[in-house]
Amino acid sequence: MIRMLQRSSLLLGLLALGTASARAQVGRSLGILDPNFAQARDLQSLSGLSPEMVRAILDARPFLSMGEFDAFLARNLDRDQRSMLYLRLFLPINVNATTDDELRLVPGMGAHLLVDFKENRPFGSLASLSQEIGKYLPPKDAARLAQYVFVPLDVNTASDDDLRTIPGMTPKLLATIRQHRPYQDVAGFIKAIRRTVSAKEAARLTTFVRTNAAP
Repeated sequence: MIRMLQRSSLLLGLLALGTASARAQVGRSLGILDPNFAQARDLQSLSGLSPEMVRAILDARPFLSMGEFDAFLARNLDRDQRSMLYLRLFLPINVNATTDDELRLVPGMGAHLLVDFKENRPFGSLASLSQEIGKYLPPKDAARLAQYVFVPLDVNTASDDDLRTIPGMTPKLLATIRQHRPYQDVAGFIKAIRRTVSAKEAARLTTFVRTNAAP
């Protein structure tokens, strides 16, 4: 009976996670700050970040990958300090294309889960990713882990709600993306959004999208 209840709890938790994330771009944040968009006062509240480091982050962003951000922080913080910081501050990573080193930066990413991620990708959606995580973790831990990653969207078929889940999406940018669809390739996407954003911001946004059916 207890085992049945535990299984039911797990299934319900995964169902809720999958429903909330099935069309989402990035795992739902449970309090994790994105270093590209966090306000100065929020960064200042984090243990381990000096005022000088906060100013440096604000000046250097946007960061194009978690690996880049980790290397940036490594100038001033050791590995243990960065690991503690990543419980509160993290740049979502593309689970389908990231490196082993980036995946290891995710808090709670054990060796077994790392191997499983690599063997089962590419993931077509966060729902399928959540189901895979749920094989090893209870729902609460699965939801916590999902907030560190994303699965790229097909920019040609994504709904407005899908596109709004991309960090930094604005109404003007959303309108630009819709106006110039369909895109044959990422180069065409960059050309369109450069009407609205800087070159570095365009490069950041391309990490969240794809232009065909392949993840």
